[in-house]
Amino acid sequence: MVDYVKYDLMVSLTFLPHLVRLYRSSESTNQRIQFDIEPLGRYLGTGGQHMASVKEQIRKRNKALHMDDDVIETIVSYFPVKKLFGLSNLSKRFRYSWKFCRDLSFDKNFSRNLSRDEYKNIVNNFFQNYLNSSADKFCLYFDASEETNLVGNWIQQAVRLGIKEIELDFTPSKKRFMLSFDLVNAESINIMKLVNCEIIHLPLESNGNFSNLIELTFQNVRVVVKTIFSNCLALRILRLIKCNFIFDLNISAKNLKKFEKLVVKDCCDIESLSLDAPTICSLHYHGKICDFNFHYDLTQLKDVILEISQPRGFQILRHRKDLVKSLAFVQVLTVSSIFLEGLCARFEENEYKELEFNLSKLKEFHLLVTPDSHLNPSDIAIFLKHYWAKCIYEKSLLAYSWEEIFE
Repeated sequence: MVDYVKYDLMVSLTFLPHLVRLYRSSESTNQRIQFDIEPLGRYLGTGGQHMASVKEQIRKRNKALHMDDDVIETIVSYFPVKKLFGLSNLSKRFRYSWKFCRDLSFDKNFSRNLSRDEYKNIVNNFFQNYLNSSADKFCLYFDASEETNLVGNWIQQAVRLGIKEIELDFTPSKKRFMLSFDLVNAESINIMKLVNCEIIHLPLESNGNFSNLIELTFQNVRVVVKTIFSNCLALRILRLIKCNFIFDLNISAKNLKKFEKLVVKDCCDIESLSLDAPTICSLHYHGKICDFNFHYDLTQLKDVILEISQPRGFQILRHRKDLVKSLAFVQVLTVSSIFLEGLCARFEENEYKELEFNLSKLKEFHLLVTPDSHLNPSDIAIFLKHYWAKCIYEKSLLAYSWEEIFE
């Protein structure tokens, strides 16, 4: 009987997905009684007496799912271009859908298994045959060596389509691509990510440049940080990842009314980080020890990550006390064990002193413990005694409550 059920279930699911037909044995005989169920199982074991109702429901659902070709084409146009190329090979109906694509993601995933010449020919052919009057996103992952004019032409064509998001990744290039800011200075662009390039001709004073840019990511990019805040007045999110030759990172965003988030990750040349941004809500720093200098009026700062990777140098910082005081309004704090080691009590001027600070607003505390850490539970307890909070000890991925720490 079990074999019958498995076989009929498999066949029914294969050829009739909206209806499953099963068999069960009679209690008194070996006769099999046929019954039908629909996906929700509302008519289980009814002997098919409600089949008319089930079929009517299926007919109505299929009718509701039927859409005009124009509607389907509009939906499909938001697929990434790689998927539309695949659809054009699978179905004649979508043979030319890629010509109306709005997501021009010629990114790393698109370039996989393509040679440089194949990639170049595909992008050239795409722009030559593109029929839509607008697009939303443009991504590029390309070795631009000796192809400056070609890449500039691609960018210009994408910008003319009114794209809102642009990502230019020149990681395959051995040298940084020299990108003129005129190519990407468009009012329509809201989100920009640049990788392995250098922006040239960016003016120090604002002249309406990048007027609507709200999110900016630089990865392995040489740039003068001061020019970012003088030009991108609508900026909300800034990410600096593996950006070298930045020694004194001065974040002066007093003129930015909506600047919310700063991410600094693996910028190995940073020696000092100064932060003056009254509206900032989130700060994520991942990297070596540096001289932190935060202003006291960071009343909106709620989420902070300070993942210090360089061992045992935190105690020598000049602004150690001021840094902790500037975190007074933080609600979610994530620090590395090296950071916490620098805040532990120590002998100063022949006296055993604890660092005075107040984190009364804190709701969550996350501790990242490195394998070579000398931190112990008593250090955590001393740090947490100033407030009532939830501590997540990520070395063993265990969560400790306030009571558990002090048991």
